Amino acid sequence: AISTSNAVLVPQFEIYHVSQLEDDAEPLRGRFINDPSGTVFQIPTSAVDNKNGEFSIGVSAVFAEGRSAFFSYRRQFGVDNIQQDFWSVGGRLEF
Repeated sequence: AISTSNAVLVPQFEIYHVSQLEDDAEPLRGRFINDPSGTVFQIPTSAVDNKNGEFSIGVSAVFAEGRSAFFSYRRQFGVDNIQQDFWSVGGRLEF
């Protein structure tokens, strides 16, 4: 924690990594419930992204009179064709 004249700041950092060991792409199999023939169909799937993760960074602050605020940013990495960014901002008041 970092103490200032206006607030106490608490920085945060987090990172995690996922390593998938079995990464064979398997088709989805299904059938329609009311199909009298019961025909099974397959939908091909893409290969699994076997190494990916997320990191986040943020800060929370506690002010006088029971007020607090927070901010954080999180990003996913290592997933093909997908980029996800998450922002969180908020505050709290004491009643």
